[in-house]
Amino acid sequence: MYTINVLAEELGKDKSKIIDELTNSGYLKKNGEPRQATIDNGLMNKNGKITQTGWNTFIAEIIIRESVINKKI
Repeated sequence: MYTINVLAEELGKDKSKIIDELTNSGYLKKNGEPRQATIDNGLMNKNGKITQTGWNTFIAEIIIRESVINKKI
């Protein structure tokens, strides 16, 4: 299992930016805890640790989002 800190390091971003992105995407509540759907879908556990499935999903979404934003600029 991974942490948000490790995800941020992997993507070269600040932890707070990753938390904002995951919150805006609906994976985290505003207080930073995982939503029940995120847990039920096996992306994170209730303690906020990221599973392998979550890792792959979050990296793909963030990279795709950045690519779309960069194309608009």
